[in-house]
Parts: sequence; structure tokens; C-alpha cells
Amino acid sequence: MGGNLISRKFLSGRLMNDNPSSSNEPEPDALSEADLVTNPHAVEPLHSEMPPKFGVGDRVDDFELLSLLGSGAFAQVFLARQITLERLVALKISVGQGSEPRTLAQLDHPNIVRVFDQRQNAEPPLNLLYMEVVSGGTLLEVISKVKEATPTIHSGRLLLDTVDERLQARGTLPPDSSSRRHWLKDAKWPMVVCQIGAQLAKGLAYAHAKGVFHRDIKPANVLLTPEGVPKLADFNVSFNSARDDESPADTFGGSLAYMSPEQLQACHPSLGGTPDMVREPSDIYSLGVLLWELLCGTRPFDTEPKSRNGELTRVQRMIDCRHYADFSKIANQLPKKCPESLRQVLLRCLQPRVEERYQSADEVAAALDLCLHPQSWKLMQESTNPLVRLPLRFPLLALVVVGLSPNALAGYFNLIYNHERIATHFPAHLERFMTVQKWINGIAFPLGLSIALWVAIRARRMLREGKTAESVQGGSRILFFGFFVSLLTLSLWALSGIVFPIAINIGLPLQDSIGFYSHFFLSLALCGIVAMAYPYFFLTLLSVRAFFPELVRNGHVLGPRWKDLQRIRVLNRIHLVLTALVPMLSVLLAVAFDSDQKWALMVASGGGIVGFAVMFVLERTIEKNLDALDRIAVDAPQTI
Repeated sequence: MGGNLISRKFLSGRLMNDNPSSSNEPEPDALSEADLVTNPHAVEPLHSEMPPKFGVGDRVDDFELLSLLGSGAFAQVFLARQITLERLVALKISVGQGSEPRTLAQLDHPNIVRVFDQRQNAEPPLNLLYMEVVSGGTLLEVISKVKEATPTIHSGRLLLDTVDERLQARGTLPPDSSSRRHWLKDAKWPMVVCQIGAQLAKGLAYAHAKGVFHRDIKPANVLLTPEGVPKLADFNVSFNSARDDESPADTFGGSLAYMSPEQLQACHPSLGGTPDMVREPSDIYSLGVLLWELLCGTRPFDTEPKSRNGELTRVQRMIDCRHYADFSKIANQLPKKCPESLRQVLLRCLQPRVEERYQSADEVAAALDLCLHPQSWKLMQESTNPLVRLPLRFPLLALVVVGLSPNALAGYFNLIYNHERIATHFPAHLERFMTVQKWINGIAFPLGLSIALWVAIRARRMLREGKTAESVQGGSRILFFGFFVSLLTLSLWALSGIVFPIAINIGLPLQDSIGFYSHFFLSLALCGIVAMAYPYFFLTLLSVRAFFPELVRNGHVLGPRWKDLQRIRVLNRIHLVLTALVPMLSVLLAVAFDSDQKWALMVASGGGIVGFAVMFVLERTIEKNLDALDRIAVDAPQTI
């Protein structure tokens, strides 16, 4: 079959399923429940003949026909009972065997209508395609109600009412308990559109991964279950790129009003396109038009000009309308309460240039999932907060300053406090103390700073250039940078706590060594906790609020590992408990050892209480950002 012949058939009107100039009229091929399975009008196979007409009560092969769901020029769709298996199916009766059964047979996804099998009837010669019955109607019926209802009262109840009306017409009761229906009942309409869009995009992504491009996405081809779950149907004009015996032009067609510019161009050779151009981004464009219409009740290009000079001129004008559209004006058609997140997704889906759209349905699904969770969406946007933008501009400086400052303050306090105590109670050891102090600080601080700088430089390189051996591990290094600094600090302060007393005591025995060691150890523990816990919270907040979202935005990582986020939550609690010990240790030093510097310890205790309050606020802020990151985790538990 040549592409030219198919295009001529398309432009002659046999495949003209929509009238874009009349948005208030239903699609001419919307045949009530015919769209439970497929749209018989979607395409005219060039080898098809007119099938004999059947009626309710007839028996065809293994099927008893119960009710007519819809009919077209080349097929009839019945609700039928499969006699041998005693089950209800949706049966499509046609003449000639196309590629649709083979295409659907390999697609097993909750958002794609499931095909059971096909049979060939010998006399008369018929193709019998039988699939699951999806009894909740179509999105075409939902959109009809959207047009009729007042925009201010749109909610998920509108979807449920449409589904329930269809169920009632068939004598079926709605499900008694359904978490999805419970959510839909009170959900705002833009959120309903987001969820439907995300589910359809996931179905598309699955089909695309199998090499199947739908090429006729429209409301009549989206079926609804009793729970309101959308399912893609009608793969009559789909193309399976994974099959060597199929060509993009074999069953090319579609619905004009939902076509991308490149699909419209492929309708006729003189328009400069070919069916080979109609791939994943074209399905994404059609999905964008569908979701726009579901949200608003009208299509974004409903004002496309009519033409009296033939269909070819009309299609050319439709292409021009898409290419030269003023998107600022088109965006004004969206409801005032449409979230900015959904607005951005829809406008990107409708970009006329293929490279400016989402390149995969997985991307669309991820973007719409984010729309359902405003905090997650906000986290993934470029921040205008200078406290976020500054660390992103100077990541190395931010990491060093935030990580080093508490260490420097804790070290200075420890030096002054122990210097005064030793000078008062152990004056003979003061010179040794200062010598050991210089050596340990001269080794430990440069060593710790060098290691932290090395890791910080690697983190900055990843942020700036996306250079990492493995993206998930690289993202984990960013998320756990605060914990790394905490462990490094703990190691250095613990080493100091061991080396200091031993080095001071060598050659100069202490009279009260136990008391000295105990007091010295507790003072180092006090300062060490400040040095390790406070930087941990500051650095972890920078990681989850600024650095990791930047990695996701730049495409360096897909998302965090859910188990990593859970580990951070545990680490947060551990470090928060440690910060609570600071005021307690200060009071213990002041009381138990009858310190001459009680005023300093009381100041430290008061500062510890304030510090704990600040760290508690930071921990809560980190937790909110972790909740937002949960939504984009690469291995997050799936929820309905």
C-alpha cells in the first residue's frame, strides 16, 4: 500500500473523524459504547469488504451476541457471551485481518484495553476480535458534560457521574468500595485531569517501549472502568516499529483535530511529510490536545479556519494554525484555577516543533505525577529564593563555609575552655597542652578540610557538568554529603579525644587523671557533637532542597533512591537526638565537676537549647523536602 493512496483516502473524508470547527458537536464517529473496544470508523483497511450485518440474539462462532455497542462501515461491536468460557467480552466483527490484534496482543498494561484473542470464522469469512469489556463509557462523554457544566463546579464528581450513568444504563452497580472513587469524589478537576493524563502517558510509554505508536489518541478512544481508570483503545491505525512486516504507511490515519503538525503533514506528499515522522512526540501532542479539551471543554485550536478550497487546503491551514499559534493567548483559555504546573505541561506537549516537546511519554507521566503533588513540583522548579540560588551558584564555597563554621566555633570554644581549666588546676601541663593542641589541630583540621574539599569538588563538578561514573550513586553522594562530613568530623574529634589526654600525660603524670580524663572527654564530646550534628543538618538541607533537585532538572539523575531517602530520615532523628545532648552535657560539666567556668557552660547550655530548636526546624524542613522527593524516587512503592 503506497503512502499516496492512503493519504488520498484520508483526505477524501473516509478517515475524517472530527470536525475541528465545531467543538460543541460530538465526534461523528462516537458510537455510544462502540468505543468500549475500538472505533470502527477509525480507518478503512484497503483490503476490507463490507461485513454481513448481525443482530442481537445471533450466534457467531463461539459467541452469543447480547447487545449492539456500536457499528460502522467496516465493523460491528457487540457485547457478547463467549459460550465455552462463560464470560462477557466485547466482540468486534469485521472482514479481513489487520494488524490491530497482533498489536494489542503484546500490550498488557492497566491503562490499555486488554485483548483476549482473535478467531477466524469460516462461513461467512469473518475476523472476530474479542477483548475485555470496559463498561464506564469514554472520555468523549465526560467532555460533553464538561462543556455543559459550569466551570466553577467541575470536580471529580463529574467523572463519576458520567461513569455511573453508563453503568446504570447497563444495569450494573458502581463498586461499593474503591479508593480511587473516594479520591475522585472530592478531587479538584485539574487534579483529575492530571491523574488521567499521567495514567494515559504511562500506558503510552509502555506501548512505545514495545515499538507501538498509537497515532489516533482522542477522547472516544479512551475508555473508563467503573473505578474511573482510563484505558487506551483503538489501535487500528497504530504502527508497530518492532515488526519487520509493518510499514508506517500501511494503516496510516487518525483524527485531524488531535493531530500534531508532523502527522498533518504526513497526510499528503505535497505537504512535505511522511508517516515515518509520526512517532512518540506525535502521540504526546495528541495527548496534550485531549487533556486540554478534558480540562476546558474546548480544544486549543478550535478556531482553526474552514476552507472551501478542498481538504488539502484545510489541512495546510491547520498546520499553519499550530505552527504560528500565539501560545500566550491560547494559555488564556485555561481556567483561572488551573495550576501553573499543569499549564506548563500542556503547553510543552503542544509545541509545534518536535524537539521542544517532551521526547517520551515517561517524561509526560513524571511531569503530570508532579502536578498532583504541588510541593514536589515546586521543588523541581528553578528557585527564586536567594538562599537556594546562592549555593547553586557557588556550591564549593557554600559546602565549605557551612561545613567548616560549626567546626571552627566548636574548636575555638574547646581550646579556650580547656586552656583556662588546665591553667587553673594543672598549670604544669599547660605548655604540653598547647604543644599537643598545635600538633593535633595542625594535622587534623587540614586533613579533614582536604578530604571534605575533595568530596565537595567532586560534588560541584557533578552539579556543573553532570560528571559521575553512575548517576544513581552520584546522586546518593550528593544526598549523603552531610552525613559524610558528620562521620569525618566524628572520626577526627574521637581521635583527638584519645590522643590529647595520652599525649599530655606522657612524662607528666596527673594526680587526678580519672577526673581530668573524664572532664576532658565530656568537653570534647560536647564540642564534637556541635561540630558534627549542626553541619549535618545544614548540608543535608542544601542537598535535598538545592543540589539534588538541580541534578534532576539538568537530567544528571532521574531521581533519588527511595531507600536512600528512608536512610536520611533515620539519620535525621539520630542527629537530632545528638543536638539535644548539647545542653545536657553543658549542665553535667558545670554541676558534676564543679567547674570554675560555669558561666561559659551555662552560655553553652543556653546556646545548645537554641541550637536544638534551630536543628528541629531544619529537620522538619528536610522532612518536607524528602516527602517531595519521594514522589520522584526511582524505586518508590507504587500507589494508586
